[in-house]
Amino acid sequence: MYQYNVHVCEEWEREGLGAMETGRQGGDRSTDPPSSCQSGATPLFGAAGEGHGPVVEQLIAARCNVDLATTGDGQTPLFNAAMGGHAPVVEQLIAARCNVDLANTDDGQTPLYTASYHGHAPVVEQLIAARCNVDLARTDTKETPLSVAIRKGHTLVENMIRNPKAVEEARKKKLVEAEYWRSMEKEIGVLSLEEREALIKAVTKHAMRNDEGNAVKLGDDEYPGHKGSDKYYCGQNRAIPDSDGRCGPTAGPQCASCLRFQLAYTQNLPTNSSGTTKFGIQVRDLVIGKLAHAADGINLVLGLEDDANPELSIEGMEKELSALGRDEVSEAVHYVLYEVASEKEYPSFVRDRNNVGKTLDDFVQHPIAVKAKLNKADVAALRLYTTLVYTHINGPLRDNEGRPHPLPITVLLIIRALKKLRRVGADDLSGVSEMILWRGMKNVKTTEEFIREGGKCTSSPILTCCESEIA
Repeated sequence: MYQYNVHVCEEWEREGLGAMETGRQGGDRSTDPPSSCQSGATPLFGAAGEGHGPVVEQLIAARCNVDLATTGDGQTPLFNAAMGGHAPVVEQLIAARCNVDLANTDDGQTPLYTASYHGHAPVVEQLIAARCNVDLARTDTKETPLSVAIRKGHTLVENMIRNPKAVEEARKKKLVEAEYWRSMEKEIGVLSLEEREALIKAVTKHAMRNDEGNAVKLGDDEYPGHKGSDKYYCGQNRAIPDSDGRCGPTAGPQCASCLRFQLAYTQNLPTNSSGTTKFGIQVRDLVIGKLAHAADGINLVLGLEDDANPELSIEGMEKELSALGRDEVSEAVHYVLYEVASEKEYPSFVRDRNNVGKTLDDFVQHPIAVKAKLNKADVAALRLYTTLVYTHINGPLRDNEGRPHPLPITVLLIIRALKKLRRVGADDLSGVSEMILWRGMKNVKTTEEFIREGGKCTSSPILTCCESEIA
């Protein structure tokens, strides 16, 4: 049997008297180092400051004292994690019920104060959600988390501290949504092969109806031939997080029954000579661009006069997007233009992972955006394309039946931004080196036209990545 002193300070290891976790066989602790030393820095303190989540988890499981502060200045593990901006570790310590307001003994700095000082918005969000005292001031300077955030110019942190109730509500909503999607993925993931095949047969038998018997249709299918976002909706009233209380019907989250339908209908199954799977599921033709349309120029494709030169601005883009009259579009526009970035779990991805707390201006200052000389409108258009807005961009471009595109300014801003981005690789060999990109597709087959012409152009932007596993 081994016993470990989880409060051994780091100096003992440097002095050669044993590891930070010092084992003694047979329960003999007579030669264990003492639980404190000159600085009092415990293993948990060190792991928290370095952001080592797995180590923090093990130490908490070993029932170490999560509030044990250093003897030198009274810094706690939570303070050290907050100072370093290690949001996942802060979450672990809060879950272990640490004291979120325990201040340093030498100057009275709290974890919220140091997070505000350094502008660590995700940490500030967690501490406020844990109901820390936002007004607790330093004992030596009387400066509060709010005043230091203002002094350091951390506007986002300032707004969070001024509106703690809004931060708590937003975080609760985020946690509810995350749990919902985890439960939905678990429900679908437990289906056996036999259950999946039975579900596919049921889909075929009931002619585009989910297993509740409700008819489903592709979202955003108002354009002839438009494949929307490849999500199917029944349009029924359902209690779905982050929705208007309905499953679709044009975009957004699906109900559990439509998620199961989606699983069955979009299987990559072998096709026969007629282009259908053995369960009768139709496989779509791969849509490619026309060389003639590429020669015509983008203005004619968009339905603009050949010499038209519309003003490319955020205001113009916002106006044409608003004219669509779609709630999901308005929500995406407001998020990209006016809200701070926040993580949000969807069935297949997490929105703005590792970008929590950033504003549109922060994205404009990204090194790549700066090097490419992208302005605010360019960045906004590119970010909007990564939302459900892309269906309203790609659909009309792929149909190309002579009707004016409803979002010409948005499309032109995306084109301008992509051209500017070529500057990033212009100063080195990366701009002329070979790059293999992957595009993920389901239930799509190549056409004779594609084989003949080789897919020389595409009629709309496409999302690609460098790793086939991700695509």
